[in-house]
Amino acid sequence: MFIFTQEQLLSPSLDNLHEFVACWEKFYNYAPTDSEGIYLIDYISELSIGNNLTNEHIISLLRWKSPRHLTHQTRDGTRNPKVDAVVSIAKNINEFRNNKITCKEFFSISQRVFQSGYVYRAFLFHIARPFEYPIWDQHVARVHSLLTNRENSEDWEHYRNYRNWFYGLCQAMGVVRTKQNEANLRKIKRIDSALMAYGQFLSSYA
Repeated sequence: MFIFTQEQLLSPSLDNLHEFVACWEKFYNYAPTDSEGIYLIDYISELSIGNNLTNEHIISLLRWKSPRHLTHQTRDGTRNPKVDAVVSIAKNINEFRNNKITCKEFFSISQRVFQSGYVYRAFLFHIARPFEYPIWDQHVARVHSLLTNRENSEDWEHYRNYRNWFYGLCQAMGVVRTKQNEANLRKIKRIDSALMAYGQFLSSYA
């Protein structure tokens, strides 16, 4: 099993990054289905690269992110007000995707939808512009904190630091972020999957 040391990951060459990703992405075991439990949600397809996000895309992506907390409608017909709130700003999500509103403006909008916490706010940034804003959760935050000697917190400052660090990893893996296509997005997701799996390992076994 391959485990990065701080010295290796902070090395400018990042020689072991490909080995790290190849090892740890195998332990990524996350495959949520639709609310009926019929089909797997295809995260990459639902991001609708090159097009606007529809309400249906957004609903599927939210369930993919958190089946427990962000499923739109349960089998008994109960609707989720959090998901409804996100769908209500679909226009704003696409405006941000198309650079028609600023990051500051979109952050204010996301803050109104998710009034506490930053993980879901970051996810709204991610689904709007997945090549610029990575997925954020407790597991990747744990890895980032460990390997960069930063305090482990879930505030926006930590997310900004993580974002810069994460896309440094992407660059080292040969991801060309200006080529916004599914192939490059799959490369980015490989890195996210490896970090998440490693973070889960650290939580459970380290």
